[in-house]
Amino acid sequence: MRALLVLSVLIWVALTASAPAATAHAYEVTLKLAHLQGHGRASLALGYHYLERGQRSAAITAFQTALARGVGEASEQLAELNPQRADEWLRSGAALGWQPARWAVLKRRFDQDEPFTELLSQTLAEQQLSALSYDERTFLADLLLDAGEPGHLPHWRSVAPTTPRWRRLQEGAELFRRMPVACDVHFLFQLERQRGLRAMYQWAAEMYDRLAQFDVHSCYSRVQEWLPEPCTPDGTRAFCPHTFEFDDHSVNVIVARQGQANTRNRIVYMSESSSWRILFHEMGHALDLADEYPMAGDIAQRFCAGEFRFRALNVVKSRQDLLSQAEFERFEANLPWLGALTRPIGTPMNINGATYWRLGTSEPGGIGLYPAATCERTNYQAWRPVDYTTFMERAETGAVPELYIDLMIPVQ
Repeated sequence: MRALLVLSVLIWVALTASAPAATAHAYEVTLKLAHLQGHGRASLALGYHYLERGQRSAAITAFQTALARGVGEASEQLAELNPQRADEWLRSGAALGWQPARWAVLKRRFDQDEPFTELLSQTLAEQQLSALSYDERTFLADLLLDAGEPGHLPHWRSVAPTTPRWRRLQEGAELFRRMPVACDVHFLFQLERQRGLRAMYQWAAEMYDRLAQFDVHSCYSRVQEWLPEPCTPDGTRAFCPHTFEFDDHSVNVIVARQGQANTRNRIVYMSESSSWRILFHEMGHALDLADEYPMAGDIAQRFCAGEFRFRALNVVKSRQDLLSQAEFERFEANLPWLGALTRPIGTPMNINGATYWRLGTSEPGGIGLYPAATCERTNYQAWRPVDYTTFMERAETGAVPELYIDLMIPVQ
């Protein structure tokens, strides 16, 4: 059989001096002979040959034969030519140790939220990290991070490329390695699943730098175990009914897979897709700041009527904007930002010989008493200290008055 193959090769070589068409024909004949003799690489080459000639069905048959004969490379072509069976072909290629197929299977499992750590371990056992391309290093670092930093595999920090995105994640991760000492504010995270690590590190890096601009030293910790049961959104809002014990001295943050960010009973619920600016807004709620956009429905009515035990530090309410002298003095005395005022909070008026005060600061800028939209849908008027849009009205604006930091995080 081997002699027949050698003879075939000699015939092909002899024909290379002939016309191109004859050469191509001889090449095909040679491949077919080797293919029929059971040579897997010849079956692979024959598949590529058919593919170049536009013979799709014949190419698929040749690639299938090559794969059956242990040539993992054929799995990639089969997956491309027959996408409906791509998982089947790629898994076969991965089982044969073909690394590109293993990477492809890992990506599919990752995208479909299927377990992949065992296959990843096998892949890394046979792959030198130094030989990885930039794209492979990026993908591998993503996998290792979203797998929850498994201890039996390389750490994502040792694999990730040196790009701004990865450096930022490393900065965030480093914050969780520090001891929480002399903290002005401490964040304690609990995560529903491993993929929450990425968001948590990104948020921490940004929050730390933003708070440092106000000379606030923030610390970051997390509960090492994942939440015992999956989170279940409450309507559209993120919520996790089963959590570990909370720390009364920290900003407790629960990272759920999905749902809109919200804060209830001083516990912040975030989804993995939320931004750090949203977390900054929710931190405000956890530290006694109220929304400055129009509250909706029953919540608005009850909050503005003072039915909640929650005392907002950035919003006060009044039933009317014209107060007697005694009413104005009580209102002013209860103002959370009284000691920071730089503008008058009302204008005196003489009505029938008595002094009344019209609430509101008329001069722009400074710290005073300016209308807020919080109680817009009720019969109450809400007031705030500043006359511009803050992060408590629009989280993504990033406008954080220094006064709000002082109210949330008093100097110890």
